[in-house]
Amino acid sequence: MTSTRPARWPVDPQIRRLLEQSAGAPGLHQIPLADARARVSAIRGLLPPAPPVHSVRDRVLPRAGGVVPFRTYLPTPSSRRGTILYFHGGGWTLGGIEDSDGYCRHLAVASGHRVISVGYRLAPEHPYPAALDDARAALEWVARECPGDSIVLGGDSAGGNLATVTTLYAGDQGLPVTGQVLIYPVVDTDDSRDSFAEFGGPGLLMTEADMAWFWDNYAPDPAVRSRAEISPLHAPDLRRSPSTLLVVAEHDILRDGALEYAAMLATHGVEVRIKRYPNMIHGFAPLIGLVDDADDALTEVADYCRDALARR
Repeated sequence: MTSTRPARWPVDPQIRRLLEQSAGAPGLHQIPLADARARVSAIRGLLPPAPPVHSVRDRVLPRAGGVVPFRTYLPTPSSRRGTILYFHGGGWTLGGIEDSDGYCRHLAVASGHRVISVGYRLAPEHPYPAALDDARAALEWVARECPGDSIVLGGDSAGGNLATVTTLYAGDQGLPVTGQVLIYPVVDTDDSRDSFAEFGGPGLLMTEADMAWFWDNYAPDPAVRSRAEISPLHAPDLRRSPSTLLVVAEHDILRDGALEYAAMLATHGVEVRIKRYPNMIHGFAPLIGLVDDADDALTEVADYCRDALARR
C-alpha cells in the first residue's frame, strides 16, 4: 500500500483526499511486518463511530493446537434468523477482529442479522492452510450451533478468498450456505491481467509488489498456489456454489480476476450479481461515513444478505 501519485487515476474526490494523506509512504512489503499491521489498524482512527448494536460477544472455538477467536454481533434482541460469517481482508497477513469491528457493526445493523467475525490465524507466522482450516472450523461451528439456519459467507480481499473457498467446501459437505458476498476478492495468482498493468504500480492502496508479498507470506510454496482451495478460479466445478454478490472496484489490481470469477460462476449456472464501482480503489468498502460509495456498498451487501438468508 503505497501512494505517491494520487492524481494519476480518475478516482472519486473523497478517495483522492485519502490518497493524498498517504502520498510518499513506502509499500507494505517495504516495512517491518509489525509496522504494516499497525498501519492497517490506524485506519480505524479515520472512521466515524460505528452504530451501536444490542450485544457484542467475544468467544473462542477450540481447534487442534489452539483456538479460533471470533466476535458475534447481534443488532437487536430479536435479530432475524440466519448468520453472516465474515472474514476480514489484509492479504492473509494483516488485520483482525478489531480492525473489522466497525464494518461488522454496520453490517449487523443494516442487515438485521447476526454477524460473526472470524479471527483466523495470520501469515507468515501461520501460512496456508491455517487460515483456511480456521475458516472451515468456524463454518462448521455455526452450522452445529444454529441447526436449520441459513448462512451467508462474506469477506473482503483475502477475506473474500477465504469466504469463497470455504463456500466450495460447504457445497461438498452439504452445509447450509445460501449466499456469498465477495468484496474485491483474491481468486488466483495471475498477475498478467490488464488490471495489474493499469493499477499495479505506486499511487493506489495496493500494488503488485504488495500482492506478491502477501502470496509469499500465505503460500510460500508456489507449487500449491494453483489448488482450488487457494485459487478458486481453478476449481473444476462451481455448480454447488450459492448465489453470489461480487463487489468490484474499478481501480484495483484484483478487478479483472473478480470479473473472470463472476463469469465462471455464471457459466456453471450460479446466480451472480456484480456491483461495480467505477471510481473506487481496493480497500474502499470499510470507509463507511467517509466515502459515499462505501455507504452504498454496505447497503448492497446488507440487502443481498437479507435476501440470501431468507432462503432455506
